[in-house]
Amino acid sequence: MVLADLGPKFKAEIPTVIQNLKLCDKQQPRPLPANVYPLGGLAPGYAESVPSLIAALKDANPRAREAAAYDLGTLRPKDLPVAKAAIPTLIETLQDADRIVRITAAEAIWNINRTQSQITIPTLIGLLNEPDYIVRLRAVDLLWQAGPEAAPALPALEKALHDNARIVQMWASEALAQIRSAISNQAHSK
Repeated sequence: MVLADLGPKFKAEIPTVIQNLKLCDKQQPRPLPANVYPLGGLAPGYAESVPSLIAALKDANPRAREAAAYDLGTLRPKDLPVAKAAIPTLIETLQDADRIVRITAAEAIWNINRTQSQITIPTLIGLLNEPDYIVRLRAVDLLWQAGPEAAPALPALEKALHDNARIVQMWASEALAQIRSAISNQAHSK
């Protein structure tokens, strides 16, 4: 999530989001797992690291799985064709027991190949019920980006309008408007 993407109408909410992110970072420190990038190994962001990252998606450490999914989703555009080899393992990772790993895998799939959004939609709908509001917010964001493909998520997003976190409510409202508009535009263009 990039705070600059919130836009001017959410300006008043930015300090709260920053505080919540700081709190989350204190509660969940995320050291770089040594088994993903051992000393002297490849740095993230290169196609050569894809096989190691795919293997790390099956690591016993959930933070290693999260780091691997994150790094797969942040490869350089020219390396994305190589990253497509990770899609089957990332799809399996959508069933991970760890909610952070699930949302990060969904984001990676989205960033590698947006045509796979139908596979991630059920996971994102489920993540809207997680206790961690940041996970819910990340799920809303991906549904928003999916546009008309997120139509099955409309009832869950309507429920999110009553979320305990105000920022989730606001983003769900925006996502609903964007998805409905995209669905309408798609219907009119046919």
